[in-house]
Amino acid sequence: VRYTALSLPYHIGTGWVDAHYGLNPYRQPMGQIPGFANDPMFANVFPGFLEGTTAYGPLFQKIAGGLAGLSGGSEKLALALHKLFYLALHAAASAMVYHLAQPAWRKAALFGYAANPLILFSVITCAHNDHLMNVSVLGAVCLLQRRHALAAGLALGTAFSLKYFPLVFLPILAAVALLQPRPQRLLGRALLPPALLLAGFGLAVLAWSRLYPASTEH
Repeated sequence: VRYTALSLPYHIGTGWVDAHYGLNPYRQPMGQIPGFANDPMFANVFPGFLEGTTAYGPLFQKIAGGLAGLSGGSEKLALALHKLFYLALHAAASAMVYHLAQPAWRKAALFGYAANPLILFSVITCAHNDHLMNVSVLGAVCLLQRRHALAAGLALGTAFSLKYFPLVFLPILAAVALLQPRPQRLLGRALLPPALLLAGFGLAVLAWSRLYPASTEH
């Protein structure tokens, strides 16, 4: 099996480190496992990635381990499971894009996202974990749109626990929470939503980090 992207074999391999060998993927490189060259779950990992530990968040790493475990050591089945999982995530993200769009533009927004050839190519070929991250970020935006600031923070913290990039959205969503129109513009009342969002983010990050305490060493 040869893939068109480097990320998916890496995700499968780091998941297998945990699911099969019971080792911590934040401390154990694939290339240092005895007999790794004979394990088909490591066969297509880019050689430059074999000596490094995982670079992703603890929640994603636990999901990768779960999918690797379900495969039973079959690289082809692990590949299929990842693609089916991310296809379902793409459907969920498309539904959230539909609800976030203005009513007059909802059909166009749904088509533009759900049928985007670049997104579909990513799902079909590399099944990158960006699709999982996108669902959590979009969920945070949907919740904030409904003025559920604490839940939005929890969703964004979950996104960060999948992949660290969503940290850049934290100040943006906090500013949105601060500036949302309210019947009363008292300073204390205006500061409560961004405070709740930041608290939810921190709680989610702390909770998910317990899956792999070593993840905080990165």
